[in-house]
Amino acid sequence: MENTTISGKTYNRIRHLVLDFEYVQNIDYSGVRRLIELRRVLKQELINLYISGLREGSTMEQAMAMEGLFDEDEDGYRPLLAEDMDRAAEMVEKRILDRAAKLRSNWLIFDSFKKLHAEAQLRIKFELLEVALGGSADISHDLWKYGRPVEVEKGTVICREGDHNNNIFLLQRGKVTSFTILDDDARTVKRLRTCTHGAVINDECLFHDLPCAHSTVAEEDSLLWKISLDRLSWMETAQPKLAVSVHRHILCHAAVCRHRLEREV
Repeated sequence: MENTTISGKTYNRIRHLVLDFEYVQNIDYSGVRRLIELRRVLKQELINLYISGLREGSTMEQAMAMEGLFDEDEDGYRPLLAEDMDRAAEMVEKRILDRAAKLRSNWLIFDSFKKLHAEAQLRIKFELLEVALGGSADISHDLWKYGRPVEVEKGTVICREGDHNNNIFLLQRGKVTSFTILDDDARTVKRLRTCTHGAVINDECLFHDLPCAHSTVAEEDSLLWKISLDRLSWMETAQPKLAVSVHRHILCHAAVCRHRLEREV
């Protein structure tokens, strides 16, 4: 059934009707004619008809077939036959899914609906960003509009020491480690810190245009949000409160990292 609104009231509209004859012993001529009339009404109302439980070669099946109940008309309408109610339910489910896919594909020919569909899928897929940012709902609510999700495998280099990278990364899931090389032969590597969800990577690019001071590698399969400086600048213009929340989160993370470094020193 589907919801249909008429004069401000919502009603359930029937789209599929299953007639089960598993426990019906016999049917006379008048009964078959009533089924023929029912088929005509269902076609007018755009309702799909399914008939289940008919034994192959039975008197009932032969009587219905002789009256043309199972024949396909000029519009391609005809009842579908199923062995039992379970098979009929599967047929109904398939038609519902096919119709939903067709409707979606028809709407998605318009760019505006394509954009809404993509945004909805993105919002659903990455709805746990709020958790990764420590419950910062004011950040996660609209951040997906400006960031791009990036899934990386274990061992992937996110930022490389000496390279220019004008992107900041918010770590939603996984673990990353930052390290620096202390000599030219790359024989001495110093681990700086290991971060988990909520961490900010390469936030230094907000303050200067120098190469990355250290490298960052994924310790395990991870999910990050990549936000370029250009997108962040756009956010500052379009949603300044959101931009302030993002900057506040970055500064808080930097303060925590600095506090840990001072304690280690």
